[in-house]
Amino acid sequence: MKISMKKYWWIALVILLMPIALNFILLTPSFTAIVGDEIAWLSFWGGYLGAIISTAAAFIILYIQRKDNESENEKNRVDNEVQNKQNRVENEKLNRANRQLQLNIMKYHQQYHWLDEFRNASLKYSQALNNNNLVLISNMMWEHPQDAFNIVKQLFDDLDTYHAKFAFTRKQNEESATLAQYIREKAELYRCSLNDLQWIVLYFKAHAPQFRCKCNFIQYLQSYPDKRANTEHILQLAKMQTEQVISGNNHKYFNDIFHTINTSVDGFAYDVQSKLYEYIKQEQNNIDKLLTENIEH
Repeated sequence: MKISMKKYWWIALVILLMPIALNFILLTPSFTAIVGDEIAWLSFWGGYLGAIISTAAAFIILYIQRKDNESENEKNRVDNEVQNKQNRVENEKLNRANRQLQLNIMKYHQQYHWLDEFRNASLKYSQALNNNNLVLISNMMWEHPQDAFNIVKQLFDDLDTYHAKFAFTRKQNEESATLAQYIREKAELYRCSLNDLQWIVLYFKAHAPQFRCKCNFIQYLQSYPDKRANTEHILQLAKMQTEQVISGNNHKYFNDIFHTINTSVDGFAYDVQSKLYEYIKQEQNNIDKLLTENIEH
């Protein structure tokens, strides 16, 4: 129990002044007859006032205790309210963080699933630009033009299929558009080289090895005026190469054309894969950051 002397100073003052006032009263002459002398009255007032003071002190102490208890209870109530408010704020903050974390986890799994699909589509698209495919066609078409033609057709189909999958899978933003434009340019050059090989394969299918020569090949290409835009590039290559007949055939002439075509797209797959690797790496970093996105600390 705490008693504030500043608040209850008047009680101490009354106790100090009471003997002085009593002494003054007893020394004052009486206006009427009274029972007993000053000593008797001093003894009476001493006992009487002592009883009153004791009783009053008990009530005052009880009152002060009650007030102190009320103050302490009020303080505890206010402290509890403040603490409860703080707890509610912390709980709400924690609940928001948990809800946000759940949303982030959902977004993380969705984006990670997308990244897997994009990685697979990108890998197949880049593999479709592999120069080894053109080398294989070049090596086999002299003796097996039909098999080479089937491979060329399959490569054209693969390019269209993997381009479509890549286009459907990629994100529609500036970074993805820049990457797609880069790959599209490489794919168009690769398609042009594949188209050149296709014309040679068609020519080989129509002509036996002993009849395959520069002049005949150029005439064959020029016999398709409606396909001029499609044959223009291979026709230029056919005219540029020097014809050398070795052991009765023009194999070297066509090998030189093959070499020119194949070297023009050499390294395309590696270049595209390098670009894709950097892009996928950045996307992976962005996805990893999703787990802590918008979470209060």
